[in-house]
Amino acid sequence: MKETLKLSYTKQVLIEVLNAATHGIGALLSIIATVALILKGVQHGSHLEIVSYAIYGASLFLLFLNSTLYHSFSLTRYKDVFQKIDHSSIYLLIAGTYTPYLMVSIGGLVGYGFLALVWALAIGGIIFEVSAIGRWPKLSTFLYLGLGWLSVFIIYPLAQS
Repeated sequence: MKETLKLSYTKQVLIEVLNAATHGIGALLSIIATVALILKGVQHGSHLEIVSYAIYGASLFLLFLNSTLYHSFSLTRYKDVFQKIDHSSIYLLIAGTYTPYLMVSIGGLVGYGFLALVWALAIGGIIFEVSAIGRWPKLSTFLYLGLGWLSVFIIYPLAQS
């Protein structure tokens, strides 16, 4: 029995180390991608592009960084804290992904109104994750998907841009 538990724990450690490593690589790659996007904004001379790309890049980096930290500490007593941060980062990335489209591609009342809605819902999702992590995992998934699928309401203005 002890052999099985030890092997299982060893396997768990290996999986978490690999998760942390791959997500750490993702964090590094997100920095490179963010720099490339910001340079694109600089070339176009658009402050809106620079800001929106920086927001997207920061949200992408934070997702991978926080996931790396979660997997690095998932077998410690700090697991719950890092899990809350990790899950909250998903909301940041969803809102961060919307940001360039809403600020640059759509803009105006529709773009900025929808941007305010998306970020308000993301902040609400973060509050939910921090206060109720693990209690309603299906609701968390529903909130992630719902926030992502809000884009169906802006398909037409996005296609027009």
